[in-house]
Amino acid sequence: MNDNKLSGKLSGKLKLIYDTISDNPGIKSVELSERLNIPYDTINKNIGKLTALSLIERRGSRKTGGYFTLTD
Repeated sequence: MNDNKLSGKLSGKLKLIYDTISDNPGIKSVELSERLNIPYDTINKNIGKLTALSLIERRGSRKTGGYFTLTD
């Protein structure tokens, strides 16, 4: 399934966060919060949902790592 079909099945903030991660591989949650003007806690909650759906993953260390989309 490609990114466009996948993001079409998501709604609201999940879609926005997924699309932003897709366009900015390696982005950190703090950066997502600032770019999208969404509270940090909300970003983390939605990142948890996207991770549980196996749509994104975190790579790297806690300090320097970031989020990446998982595609077939």
